[in-house]
Amino acid sequence: MSEQDMLAALREGALLVTVNNRLARHWRKRFADAAAATSKVWPAPDILPWGVWLQRMWDEASFLATDAPLLLDARQAARVWQGIIDADDLALLQSGGSARLAQEAWSLMQDWRLSPPFDPLESNDDVLHFQRWAQRFEATCQHEDWLDEPRLPAQLLKALAEGRIQPPARIILLGFEDWRPQHRALLDALSLRGASIDILPLFAAADATHARRLSLPDAASEDEAAARWVRALLDAHPDRRIAIIAPDLQDRRASLSRLLDAQLAPRILLPGGGEDPRPWNLSLGTPLRDQGMVRAAFHIFELGDARLDLDTLGQALRSPFIAGFEQEADARALLDLRLRTRGERRVSREYARRLAAEGDCPAMGLLLARLQARRQEQPSRQSPAGWASALRDELKLAGWPGDASLSSAAFQLRQAWLDTLKSMARLELVQPGMTRSEALAQLRGMAADTLFQPEAITDAPVQVLGPLEAIGLRFDAVWLLGMHSDQWPPDARPNPFLPVRLQARLGLPHASPARELDYLRRVSARLLELAPEVIVSHPRQAGGQELEPSPLFAQLPWLDGMPAQSELPMPMQWGNTALMDTVMDAVAPALDEGVMAPGGARVLELQSACPFRAFVELRLKAQPLEEPDLGPDARVRGTMLHALLER
Repeated sequence: MSEQDMLAALREGALLVTVNNRLARHWRKRFADAAAATSKVWPAPDILPWGVWLQRMWDEASFLATDAPLLLDARQAARVWQGIIDADDLALLQSGGSARLAQEAWSLMQDWRLSPPFDPLESNDDVLHFQRWAQRFEATCQHEDWLDEPRLPAQLLKALAEGRIQPPARIILLGFEDWRPQHRALLDALSLRGASIDILPLFAAADATHARRLSLPDAASEDEAAARWVRALLDAHPDRRIAIIAPDLQDRRASLSRLLDAQLAPRILLPGGGEDPRPWNLSLGTPLRDQGMVRAAFHIFELGDARLDLDTLGQALRSPFIAGFEQEADARALLDLRLRTRGERRVSREYARRLAAEGDCPAMGLLLARLQARRQEQPSRQSPAGWASALRDELKLAGWPGDASLSSAAFQLRQAWLDTLKSMARLELVQPGMTRSEALAQLRGMAADTLFQPEAITDAPVQVLGPLEAIGLRFDAVWLLGMHSDQWPPDARPNPFLPVRLQARLGLPHASPARELDYLRRVSARLLELAPEVIVSHPRQAGGQELEPSPLFAQLPWLDGMPAQSELPMPMQWGNTALMDTVMDAVAPALDEGVMAPGGARVLELQSACPFRAFVELRLKAQPLEEPDLGPDARVRGTMLHALLER
């Protein structure tokens, strides 16, 4: 089937099911572009990723079935697993990590239609523990009439057999490299019910004859070369679609973001340019808990404690996401400084309120009083929904997220955080009650697991992706970063809660080096077909260790020289260009007449090490904030020692 045949089938009402959300968005846009060329209006195509399609079928099957089980979302199921493992009284260093691995093992069991007990000769203690947890999880779901997502295909098979699902006339599946037994059984059942099913390979943008390899000194050199290459290509052909793909995108995220901003949108790096649209989009988000607005929310939740951690209180005082900051910013900073001179790491709430009132911070003092009163009204234990409501009220009391108007990205962040609170409220189904500390621990875990990425220009000319996200998309040029032998293919990592030999025999994901090599060979071939121009690079060293190119691209010829590179200077070079003006400021605060400059030998020490630091510390009197410690600090102890010696 050609792409034109695919688009024609979609116009006729066929259902297209894709392996992931990104590929579904890609084909919705392809359909819209093709339809816009011939008409002004058109019916929306039926294009869904696999998971959404399964849920839609379940909605149809359970709509009028009064005995249908309630479908749990992933977080609700994770909470059930966590509770089962915590109740087992095992000395686990990270029960949360064990719960995630157990949930993954359970999903593999359902997809491969495995049934415990497993062969005792292949089962270690971890496998035996998991079998016990799995039995409890299944019993709990049966007792509560719950259905989790891994068991959804089995329920859909039952619903198909009972005639509660009417399958579409034609189903097209795109982008799937591996078919799991349970999924294959579902497709067979749909076919028996009359659905015509087409499983298509991905459409290649080009063959691999134009791909070339490149070796660079290190990962930083790779990132900079890729960013300069993107700018050079767009300067020559502004309408090109370009992708940078890296298996270690999490490690490169900050570097690539900075370099692409410098090359494609340097104004963003200047004051006032932060809201300019970026001509590039990075698919990987950062944990919600790492966002300043969300950290401020967690600080607010701690301000009602009887004893306040000084670091938390200091960050709250300096946070722009708490009401009154614009009016009290200087006073709050001075209050933070005064609190640090007390020499304690924790201060009482009443003491902090009194200092706030004395230090021209009435809004902060009032906030501490209101949070104290609200905390006293809360029960010691209530449902997750009750805690979610109480925490939202505390945020409202604090005027979160501050007085300033929100940018588009900040508004999306606020909404993502409120959605996380709603997700915690839905845990009420699986955990009726919890303490405040348990609720906050649960919320912190959810914020750590939730990745936030502001909605960017979806059709930005430059996309920064992971390898699996890029499969099936089409570009004019692609650069594959970090393709060295230690990373591509990655090491096998079988699930510890299933017998390793069983996983290797059945070819479960990540079960063995042979399975990983076979899968990554296919993925690598797909990556080389993404564009007519593909560069595959690897760093020659990392951390003093020499690296070799990935054997999966050994057939490619080496690139002669460097690809096209932009000459646009990076930010650290801006000071060396004619675009920058230099202003000499040689005027410092004058010394009082007849007063000897303090500092002694430290004046020469600082001037020799860093003249700017000498100027800031000795002439402008700038000093770092006090670091409170138990008991007298070194300065006080030195003063006391001198006083004793003088007696």
